[in-house]
Amino acid sequence: MGMLYEWRIRHQNDQVVLVSFNYDCLLDDARIPFSGSPVDLDGYIAAKDFPLLKPHGSINWFVEVAGLRRGSGSASYEYGSQTLIDAAPWDVTDKYHVIPGPEPDLFRGQQWIAPVIAIPVEKKAGDSFAFPSSHLHYLRETIPEVSRLLIIGWAGREDHFHNLWKGAGAKLEQLVVVAGSLTTAEDVLNNLLPQDYWKNVTRRIQFERGFSEFVEDRKRLEEMFR
Repeated sequence: MGMLYEWRIRHQNDQVVLVSFNYDCLLDDARIPFSGSPVDLDGYIAAKDFPLLKPHGSINWFVEVAGLRRGSGSASYEYGSQTLIDAAPWDVTDKYHVIPGPEPDLFRGQQWIAPVIAIPVEKKAGDSFAFPSSHLHYLRETIPEVSRLLIIGWAGREDHFHNLWKGAGAKLEQLVVVAGSLTTAEDVLNNLLPQDYWKNVTRRIQFERGFSEFVEDRKRLEEMFR
């Protein structure tokens, strides 16, 4: 994050937007010194530096469930989880909460809340994302402005994400793929390049070592993002 921030300082007119398909909060925590800790989901996209989008949800995100009465049972995570499972399928509202810490009570007032987690699959219908509609709107508005894309640990197989980029009018110019080997990096490129929205990419760079080596190779980083 420190190197991204240095790059951001040198390129005042450019924005850096983070997208993570992971449920954990490692990236969330890493951006706190630069963007602060969001108290709600709007805070993830309101930050001036490093707005963060998590299309598959997050372990600390919860959404209120519609039409499910609380009853007299326990609010504990274990009891509540089983209750939600037994009551499925259910509808969710547009009211989200950020709740740090493991296994919180699954009530907010008289309302059930459910974890915001999507199972990553290659084939999904429509806008099958876990994050709120405001985040989806933000991503759609941002995609046409993206010129450089850095991919770390993403195989590039989710069709619904590709369809989103196509529909939003992506105009990428540079693509950097970080993978543990050159073969893996080439596999990612092979998944991406048949998609129509990559056709304007003029620089395709494969980094054939892992993430740790990538962030330590400052000279190579400067070359990639000049």
